[in-house]
Amino acid sequence: MSGRVLLGRARDTVPLANAMVVIHHVTRENAGPVDSMRSDARGRYRIELRNPDSSGAYVVSVWYDSLAYV
Repeated sequence: MSGRVLLGRARDTVPLANAMVVIHHVTRENAGPVDSMRSDARGRYRIELRNPDSSGAYVVSVWYDSLAYV
C-alpha cells in the first residue's frame, strides 16, 4: 500500500513528514495493526503487504498531534 500524508491548512495543503502511518486489517471477527512506518519528507509512505488477506479490509491510520486519523 502506498500514499501520501497531507496536512490541510486554511490556504494550502502541505506534506506531513515523519507521520506515523499504520496499516490495519479489519474483518468481522478481528481488527488490528499489520505494519507501520514513518512518512518521508514529502509525506509519502509505501508498505508492502507480505501476505494480503482478502477476507477483510485494509485501513490506513495516521497519528498527528496526539490524534489518530483514518
